[in-house]
Formats: sequence, structure tokens, C-alpha cells
Amino acid sequence: MKWDSRDSARLSHADMLVRLSAIYLEKKDMMLNSLHFNMDELKYFVETLTKFKVPSPLSEARAAFILKLVGFRQKFLIDTIERQS
Repeated sequence: MKWDSRDSARLSHADMLVRLSAIYLEKKDMMLNSLHFNMDELKYFVETLTKFKVPSPLSEARAAFILKLVGFRQKFLIDTIERQS
């Protein structure tokens, strides 16, 4: 993503959120609240995807990997936005 169409460099997702939270201070808490979702609830939903009877089902190992990646991303984004203050 680019901040401005004239920019030559693209921003990462985290950098874009930091810029948005710096400009729209009133939205920072809303961003953080949306990132504080319950990982146990997500785990329940992702694990149910492994139960579908389809030709190429989601394996339990892949589901665990997805959850690990989402957890790392969640922590990274929260830390990055909070550190911006």
C-alpha cells in the first residue's frame, strides 16, 4: 500500500496502521480493541475447519500453523501501534 499515490515506496501493513493511528488519534483505541480478539474463539473456529469432508481438507497441523501465525501477527501489530505513542 502507498500512503500517497506519488510515493515510490510502499508501506507495510504495520506502518500504515501506525500512520493512521498518528493522524486519527481518536481511532487508535478502536484499532487496538479490534486486535484484542479472543484467540481461543478463533482456535475453535479454525479447528472446526479441519472436520469438513472435502477432497483436500485443512490438516490439524496446518490449522495449528495458521493459529500460530495469527497470534504472532496480533502481538506484533498491538506492540507496534502501542509503541507509536
